[in-house]
Amino acid sequence: MEHLQIDEAEPEPELVAVRIVKAKGESALVEWDDGRIHRAYVPAKALRGLQCPKDVLGEAPVHGVPWELLLDLSDITPDAVADKLRRRGIWTTEDAHTQSRMLLTIGSGFIGGPVFRVTKELEAKKRGGKK
Repeated sequence: MEHLQIDEAEPEPELVAVRIVKAKGESALVEWDDGRIHRAYVPAKALRGLQCPKDVLGEAPVHGVPWELLLDLSDITPDAVADKLRRRGIWTTEDAHTQSRMLLTIGSGFIGGPVFRVTKELEAKKRGGKK
């Protein structure tokens, strides 16, 4: 009795909707959002229109700084935020609504410092450790 071998077709890969940010030659910088926004370089030939296989995205070189791994936001505590608000005259919800620009300034101050420190450290590493 002869056994027939049946080739099983590979399952179709799971596709993820992407936005092509830039394509150059054989590479494309793509962006996708799975609840968090990401960018990575993928082989242009891996794209299927405006979709890319999930496994390709998972193995692709990431674009940008891994902020979540580098930022130290330990100074941003509820107590620190409350103190900063009060020092800027924001004591009530009405104060917060009437001084919305001040809220942006306060937020920028809290975030700007840690981001600036990370960028300075990364730039120093690029220059060979000089600060």
